[in-house]
Amino acid sequence: MPSIDKNNGVSATQLGTLNALVERMYPSTDWGPGASELNVASDIIAHLGGPFGTGEDSYAGLPFVPDADPAMGWQTRRSRRDALLDGLDMLQHWSTNVDGLAFDRLPAETQDELIKQLEQGKFPGFEGKEAQDFFSLVLDEVFTALFVTPALGEYGLASAWKRLLRSAQAESDLSMRASKARNAPADSGDRHAE
Repeated sequence: MPSIDKNNGVSATQLGTLNALVERMYPSTDWGPGASELNVASDIIAHLGGPFGTGEDSYAGLPFVPDADPAMGWQTRRSRRDALLDGLDMLQHWSTNVDGLAFDRLPAETQDELIKQLEQGKFPGFEGKEAQDFFSLVLDEVFTALFVTPALGEYGLASAWKRLLRSAQAESDLSMRASKARNAPADSGDRHAE
């Protein structure tokens, strides 16, 4: 039986970088799980390993329109999958060479600063709009992974519902504790022997 590559040829380093990146974009909170707990990185890899990510059904010929309206679609010869992997490699290369640590080992504040540079298009090593395009691609994929079931091609909202149910449960638990505290008999200091 042939082995199945569930990471679609994505290296462990790239997956670690993606996992850290998406966790900073959608972190765990008291209200619910974050991207890591919801396996968002794996969902992104699966989604971009299919026809949408590999560009099987996309036009990839010239001319490409600089600063094109997003409605014009993906404006590059590279597939979304290749753009993701190249961006992860650039992020990893820069963090290792400049900070001396892999991106997923950097302190959260440093990761946030690097992500801000990506969003603003000021990250070194990317050309033109590549940094912003990489940031937008990852952010779009985070929301796709959270709110759409790519394998089914339909809205699943499973992750969103998990998050909502978890927060509703936490709210319910707090409400029940508060109610019990209000209804508990006051301690009058009298102790009755049984």
